[in-house]
Amino acid sequence: MTSTLVQKLINPKVVGEIESYATAFQTAKPFPNLSIDDFFKPEQLSELLQQFPSLDESAVRVEDSTGKKSRASLNRGTSDISKFPPAFAQLDKLMSDPEFLSIIERITGIDGLVYDPRYLGGGIKVSNNGARLPRHIDFNYHQSDSSLLRCLNLLFYFNTDWDEKWGGNIQVHDADRINEGDSLVRQYAPIAGRLFMFATNKVSYHAFDAINAPADPGRKSFGVYFYKKVSVENAPTRNTTMYVEDGLPDHLTVGASLTESDISALKFMLSRRDTRISDLYNRLNKREQEIGNLFKQNQNLRERLANMEK
Repeated sequence: MTSTLVQKLINPKVVGEIESYATAFQTAKPFPNLSIDDFFKPEQLSELLQQFPSLDESAVRVEDSTGKKSRASLNRGTSDISKFPPAFAQLDKLMSDPEFLSIIERITGIDGLVYDPRYLGGGIKVSNNGARLPRHIDFNYHQSDSSLLRCLNLLFYFNTDWDEKWGGNIQVHDADRINEGDSLVRQYAPIAGRLFMFATNKVSYHAFDAINAPADPGRKSFGVYFYKKVSVENAPTRNTTMYVEDGLPDHLTVGASLTESDISALKFMLSRRDTRISDLYNRLNKREQEIGNLFKQNQNLRERLANMEK
């Protein structure tokens, strides 16, 4: 029996194509992924488009674990369910609906999907002209539960009349060529009503290219990430979000004259790399302190044991 939420929100053709979607997702290369157009019923998509929130500066997202805001005004979002408009609150309820989860599990072949009510890293997002997301793989464990392994991303888009030439396209990259200039395998424009889903793992490199849209309407999306329970014995090694920054643009060759735009782009690229390096040094220093503390504890235990033996 189809649940009320599935029946109300999802286009019936989606439910009718589960088997073909499953084949497409599970056989996709270089990692399982799938784009589904017209995912919502037309009337539900209309409500979502009308109610997509206007996010002010208070909704600015930080760039990374250093807390530094990079091009802050270009990326905004909220993961606070209490701030979701009614149509998105309903979409949130769909994400944990048993029938919906069953549909997604059948498509992906991933059993026991666990929805994240905190929307860690997800939720409602808007990105404006100049924003881009470099190639990367995602962090793989939930911050509040080390037994929850991230395994699936669902990304919904709400951009009417979006042209692929404007950028902001969700991209699939090949891990075997990720440090080369030709790693792009395919990309999809973030058009209204499109769902893009993909398995998250050590090779699921994805990105979106720089946005340059007329009148800058903002790239609107809603992301939800799913997890599965894993035992300590079968748990993959932990990783944080790992970025691969772009190399020099192809037109910057020996003898090329730099434009103001080129200089701006180069400064931005260097700033991003500086931020990444600073973040890595901070992490390294933190680990060194932890190792030092463990060494002191070990020394203290050795001294206590030696005194007990006297």
